[in-house]
Amino acid sequence: LMKVGERGVTMARVFNLREGWTRADDVLPPRMNRPFVTETVNEKPIDPEVLDEHLSMFYGMMGWDTETGVPTRSKLQELDIEWIAD
Repeated sequence: LMKVGERGVTMARVFNLREGWTRADDVLPPRMNRPFVTETVNEKPIDPEVLDEHLSMFYGMMGWDTETGVPTRSKLQELDIEWIAD
């Protein structure tokens, strides 16, 4: 079941890359870079540099190129979807 989920996420990634998506599009909305303050909550904003580091880690954990987010050929083969790269 986990492999099915991973296959779906990777296929969606390949589709988005085909449509022009890049690492620059893997960002949070600007409001996430501002503090969130209410009467009961005082949250610090998410640091974009830290998010970028975590994005590289996520790409690596998914078996994707850590700089571009493109799934590696070996990952596609592991998931039995290497045909998607053609």
